[in-house]
Amino acid sequence: MTLKNLTLLAIAMPLLATLTLAEDVTCFRGPNRQGIFNETGLLKTWPSAGPEQLWKTEGIGLGWSAVIRVKGRLYVTGGGANAKVDEKLTCLDDNGKILWQTTTGKTWTKSYQYARATPTYVDTPDGGRLCLSTGGGEIVCIKADDGAIAWKHDFAADYGGRPGTWGYAESIATADGMAFATPVGDKASMVAYDLQTGKVVWEAEPLDGQVAYVTPVIHNGQIIQITGKYVFGTDIKTGKIRWTYDFASAFEEKERREISCITPLVIGQRIIATRGYNHGTVMLELAEDGNSVKPLWKNNDLDTQHGGTVLLNGRIYGSTWITNNSGEWACVDAQTGRTIFMQPWQVPGKDGKLVPLGKGITIAADGMLYQFDDKRGTLALARPGQDNLDIVSSFNITYGTREYWACPMISDGVMYVRRGDVLAAYDIKAK
Repeated sequence: MTLKNLTLLAIAMPLLATLTLAEDVTCFRGPNRQGIFNETGLLKTWPSAGPEQLWKTEGIGLGWSAVIRVKGRLYVTGGGANAKVDEKLTCLDDNGKILWQTTTGKTWTKSYQYARATPTYVDTPDGGRLCLSTGGGEIVCIKADDGAIAWKHDFAADYGGRPGTWGYAESIATADGMAFATPVGDKASMVAYDLQTGKVVWEAEPLDGQVAYVTPVIHNGQIIQITGKYVFGTDIKTGKIRWTYDFASAFEEKERREISCITPLVIGQRIIATRGYNHGTVMLELAEDGNSVKPLWKNNDLDTQHGGTVLLNGRIYGSTWITNNSGEWACVDAQTGRTIFMQPWQVPGKDGKLVPLGKGITIAADGMLYQFDDKRGTLALARPGQDNLDIVSSFNITYGTREYWACPMISDGVMYVRRGDVLAAYDIKAK
């Protein structure tokens, strides 16, 4: 089976196991966190001022997490009443009206505070639950209808977690009635909790190194996760670590080796892991017995900092890191690891001359790429499959404060864009 066909299968499989509506988005970056939203009938070009803005709501709290949408409700995390101490979860209706807010737990109090982790929705007999982690290292399970906290644990403290410079940013993965957290601690590397009771189901053996800022994926009966040092697979049922790959030593670059932010891409028996800061991307092949991996290729160009990558029709798309303020946009052949293109995204400046934008976020929907510059707030629609960067339309996000680090989300023909304390909705359905 070709990588293109495997891509289509990988996108479809998560939909078979959900009880929610087809257009619902229950977790960070869409089905299995792969950055591709299952939408059709979307605009292929935008007006010069951008698509129609349906509404804009302030008051969700400062943060960089994404929004999810389930059964006509939106859920997003942000800074709490005291944003330097705690975090909150906000529930809105489809018109942007805030329905309720719940304080979830402690934020990260050092460098770059505010919420980073996106909630994950799970259907349960009591009306659905939301699982999330806080920057301070807590896992919280919340009832989706009214925001009541069902249970919570301080997994960082309980297991001697070793956070990185920016605390914890994992968007919780769930499967088989369990929620999984990654403390990377002296007592356990990963922990599984019963969704209904909060009781510990299993604890995975410790791994050396520190926490990364990665959201794991569920694939082939394993939780595929990345720490500061490793890519590793843990058996969902038993908590046994089936394999590890030394990601920190995979590239010659020695600076910032333990900083990883990119959710791995998975397709068939293959895993695509990316690390920023002059490192790169590696494709791993999982053995048939699921107990080991081997690298198939490495690419030093695609070193996405934290904007995510997508696999679309056999090609991997994402931005590169040059500095924290600059980067290029790249496309890599998923079969061979060959760089197809790597070029700056340029827009006309005030004097009419082309000026480069920086790096940023990449997602996809209805056969198109969506690119979001994370320093200047330019959001673009791009055409994939070309041998160069092909921007079709773009517009600027001017509301909100702080960095443009929150991943946009698309559900039922509406694109949701968050910046800081503000969430806005745009109609991107083709008329």
